[in-house]
Amino acid sequence: MEIIVKTRFVLLTALLFTSAFVQICTLANTALADYQLQISNVRVTDTTGNPLTVVQVKQQILIQFDVSNLGSSQQSAAYELKILGIKGTYFDASSTFHVSPSQKTSQHELWAALLPGQYAAQISIFQSLANHTSLSQPVSLTIVVGTSNNVPQTPTNPSPTPTNPLPTPTNPSPTVPIPDWVKNNTKLWHDNKIGDSLFLQTIKFLIINQIIKVQSIGSSTLVNTIPSWIKASAGWWTGGQISDSEFINEIQYLIDKRIIII
Repeated sequence: MEIIVKTRFVLLTALLFTSAFVQICTLANTALADYQLQISNVRVTDTTGNPLTVVQVKQQILIQFDVSNLGSSQQSAAYELKILGIKGTYFDASSTFHVSPSQKTSQHELWAALLPGQYAAQISIFQSLANHTSLSQPVSLTIVVGTSNNVPQTPTNPSPTPTNPLPTPTNPSPTVPIPDWVKNNTKLWHDNKIGDSLFLQTIKFLIINQIIKVQSIGSSTLVNTIPSWIKASAGWWTGGQISDSEFINEIQYLIDKRIIII
């Protein structure tokens, strides 16, 4: 009799613990689902709010963007704005904000480039400054500063033959170091944490800095779905299983075959 009572007590305790755990997880998921935030209207202006297409070296600019609340309750969150370039992260700022239901809030950061070239402003929304759980699709914007004549040229030595069964590549092997954030974005894309559009913006950065060469640069659009094998290659590259030049040549193949148009 004593054994039966103890057994029932253990089972009852386990059931209560499981129920409490499920309830906590459900509440956490519900709280996260309540966030319905969207980044839009990313723009570069001077300090008086006039739009800029080309920025001068040491010119103070405002990087502005809107965050819309698509939900039915007030939301509190945090944003992070990074300026990325060929040598990595040049600027990193973050702040909290509040936005009412069905409304939007405008945010901005002040920045000045010390060198000419091409930069990417990347904006992310997180649950808080301490909790970097993503609450919105990251957005990227290219910023042109001064002249880009100082952008390093790619060498003329041919790259090794890639491991995938692709035609012989025509793009030279890059000697300009690929920034860490490019590989990080590629890993996020491989893990389905960012969409194709932001991945294409990352590829556009490589083209602007002549790590990949194309005839002209337009708006990034998808002609067809990016083939699954390139996402597998992205995992191999970010995992160190293939080299920079091998992955770059595979991206070049997609561009040459007009599977993607940049």
